Amino acid sequence: MLSGVGPKEHLEEFSIPVKADLPVGDGMSDHVLPVINIKVDHDAKSIFHPLTIVSKSLDALQWLITRSGPLASNGLTDVTAFFNTNCYNYTLRSLINDRPECEIPTTQLIYAYIEKGIVNPARTIYEASTSYNNDILHQILSENEESAYITVSPVVLRPESRGWVRLASLDPLAHPLIKPNYLDDKRDLQEIIRSIKILEQVVETPIYKKYNASIQKLHLPGCPDIDADEYWECFVRHTTHSVQHAVGTVALGSVLDERLRVRGINRLRVADASVLPLVPRGNTAAAVIAIGERISDFLIQDRELEFKI
Repeated sequence: MLSGVGPKEHLEEFSIPVKADLPVGDGMSDHVLPVINIKVDHDAKSIFHPLTIVSKSLDALQWLITRSGPLASNGLTDVTAFFNTNCYNYTLRSLINDRPECEIPTTQLIYAYIEKGIVNPARTIYEASTSYNNDILHQILSENEESAYITVSPVVLRPESRGWVRLASLDPLAHPLIKPNYLDDKRDLQEIIRSIKILEQVVETPIYKKYNASIQKLHLPGCPDIDADEYWECFVRHTTHSVQHAVGTVALGSVLDERLRVRGINRLRVADASVLPLVPRGNTAAAVIAIGERISDFLIQDRELEFKI
């Protein structure tokens, strides 16, 4: 936008000469999630216990020799599920597949395991990854001293909310203004709440009950009592954050042509996640790699035409 490519009215606010009036910065979309902690009984020894240290050392040795074992995974996405929350039967407590839309997932559940007593030693990392305030952190830390956690993160795969990016100043080093508008469209909020309602039933299954499982309900300022129907809506609005999959601010079609060229500007292309008009129903990595492959093809083809190689 500092170069004069962007929404005309916005550029004129900063007296930037307009070279191309294009909706750069509009249409921002991102995956979002809250983190649900399921408390479970699991009497694992402290990470500082001698037997634990020996066990972890053996895990490291197994990885070094065979590239297998617990350290072959980061432990964050060993278990994940994709499904359509509109195709869950709460009476049967089961997913159904009675119409075509049921084949299209609306939510991804990402599971991870947190050992009993591990959050406090890793508090700095946990705090940075969640941005929770001290009151919420204290509740999570306290209960983790007594219980292990299975964390479940419901990701809204095709969010309806749209945000925007704008210039904050003429300083090219200044951070831009970013308004993600997470949960601005109530359909995104309802999607997460449906996921949580399904989780509440999952926790009632025998395998979870075997470990005395229960969903942790945090006491949040301004939220209804934890037993109120409105609690989960308030919880989601307080704790939902980005998955860091933002797309759409330099979208194909409106800003770019089919060869990733900025409309109306010669020799300028964009090839990153921002070109995706819609966020994929999954991680953005594969899509961005594909974009990189395509821009390589386009550049080679155009060079061959230009120089008739």
